[in-house]
Amino acid sequence: MKSSIAKWLWILLGFLALLFGTHANAASYWLDSRYDTSQTHFPTPEDACVIGELQRRMAGYTATSPLPHRYSNAYTGPDMGLGERICRGNIEKRQFNIWLPVEVVDTLVYGPLEEPAPACDPSLVDPITGKCAAPEQSCRRDDGAIFGAPILPATAEKYRSEIDFVDGGPSPLSFQRTYRSTWGADAARPAGSLSKAWAHNHATALRATPAVTPTAVAINNAEGTLRAFTKASGATNWTTTNSADTLVQAGNGTWSYRRADDDAEGSSDKQTPNGAINGFLGVIGRPGGMESCNQVTPVATVAERARAARLHA
Repeated sequence: MKSSIAKWLWILLGFLALLFGTHANAASYWLDSRYDTSQTHFPTPEDACVIGELQRRMAGYTATSPLPHRYSNAYTGPDMGLGERICRGNIEKRQFNIWLPVEVVDTLVYGPLEEPAPACDPSLVDPITGKCAAPEQSCRRDDGAIFGAPILPATAEKYRSEIDFVDGGPSPLSFQRTYRSTWGADAARPAGSLSKAWAHNHATALRATPAVTPTAVAINNAEGTLRAFTKASGATNWTTTNSADTLVQAGNGTWSYRRADDDAEGSSDKQTPNGAINGFLGVIGRPGGMESCNQVTPVATVAERARAARLHA
C-alpha cells in the first residue's frame, strides 16, 4: 500500500515539474490596447505603452498633418496581477512656436501572454530521438548595449532610474531620479539637491561663474545632461562646447536658453549669488510660471506647475 502511494506521489511530482517547468520556459509578450495577437508582440509593458500606444497614435496624427508631433509624460502602471497595466501619456503638436495638446492617452496594455512554442527547424531534429535540438548559442553582445543591473559598457558606468511618485489626473506630475556613476567623478558637474551622481526630472538649473560678469555657464537639464557654454572676455556671444543648444544673456542680466533636442525654451529674470537660477520658466508662450520654484520641467502644463509648486513648498 505504501509503495503504491509513493509511486503515485512520484508520478504527480513529475507531472507538476513538467507543467511548471514548461510554463517557466515559455516566452511571454505584451499587447497594446487593441488586444490583437496578430499585431506586434512587445517584450515589456513599457514597450507596449510607449511604442504600441503613444508612438502608434502619434504616427496617425503625423500621417495627416504637416506639423511636428511628439508624446510626453509616458507612464506605465505597476503590475496588479490582473494581466493588464495602465498606460498613460500625452500627444502634442507644435504650432505657433508652442506645444499644444492633441490627445490625452489613458488606456490599458495586456500581458504577460505566452508565445506558442515555435515549430522546430527540420535541420535541428535528432534523427534517433525525433526531438528538436537547441541551436548553438552565441555569447556575443552588441557594442554599447545595456545589460546587467544595468551597466553601460560604452561608458563603463552604472546606470539606474527610479520613479518615486506619480499623481493622478490627465497630466500626472511625477518625480523621477536618475543615477549615473560617472557623474560623481565629473569635476565640471555641479552638485545638485541629490548630490552630483543623482539628478531628478525637476532639476533644471543654470549656474554662471563668476556670478558677476560670468565667462562660463553650466546648465543641468531635467534628465541629468550637462550643457556647457563659454564666452571670451569682451565678447557678446556664448558658444557651446558639447551640444547644439543656444544661450543668450540680455543687457539687463536675464538669460534665455533654447534646447536643440526638442526646441524647448526657458528664461530667468533672477540669479542668486552662487549663480543658481531662480524662476526657470517653461516653454515660451505657455501661461503661468513659478518664480517661487527654481526647478521645473520645460514642458510642464499649468496644472503640473501648480502641483509642482505645492510639492516644492
